[in-house]
Amino acid sequence: LTRLGLSTLLPLIRWDSQSITGRRVQFASTSCLVSLMMGAYPIMERHGGKIMSELMACIGRAHRDLAMYTKILGNRKKERQCADEQIDKEATATKSLLLFAAHAA
Repeated sequence: LTRLGLSTLLPLIRWDSQSITGRRVQFASTSCLVSLMMGAYPIMERHGGKIMSELMACIGRAHRDLAMYTKILGNRKKERQCADEQIDKEATATKSLLLFAAHAA
């Protein structure tokens, strides 16, 4: 069961998406991973390296995306307020995912 769960969840955590929907999927899969780690804790030691590498990659991508959002918002003019609101939503979703992935790690 653990192997099947990890083979399903780790690619979703690894997924490099910058949309809000992608962040929701990553958030949900990280939440499921935490539940799986709690439920199958005796054998999760064997998979610790895989889990940590995926969580650290997720954290690294979130940092990269936040830096990109900061640059985009810094270079924008006030003409495109609607696009800035969308970027703010994506940045907030990325920050939430970053904090949750750090908690899971």
